[in-house]
Amino acid sequence: ASLARRALAHWEDRIAARRRLASAYSAELSRYDAFRVPPTPEQALPTYSDYLLRLTRFARTAADDLAKLLAESGIETRRLRLPLTERELASLPAAEHARATGILLPVDESLTDSQRDRVLDEIFGYAIG
Repeated sequence: ASLARRALAHWEDRIAARRRLASAYSAELSRYDAFRVPPTPEQALPTYSDYLLRLTRFARTAADDLAKLLAESGIETRRLRLPLTERELASLPAAEHARATGILLPVDESLTDSQRDRVLDEIFGYAIG
């Protein structure tokens, strides 16, 4: 039982660190019209395995291009998976739009403040100018 309590405490610490990182991303990114940040409802706080950044029409670059530029700068991002609807006959415009405009930013709890700031600086440099 004590081993389980320690493991649970470890996971709670990891989730808290991810929430702090996501909150810092949101605070900086929400200052610009070029980005849409994920909502954080009080009644169901996310655990943030990734942070979904969506680019708006005001961004200087598209999500695919931003992901490539960040990768060239040594910042690993991921893209949303291709919605099943794009491979089938059905269509879900919201899912397809999210795929076209979103990238997943790193929220690993080991990310330092300086690493987070570098991610943000690179995003701002490419998407805002």
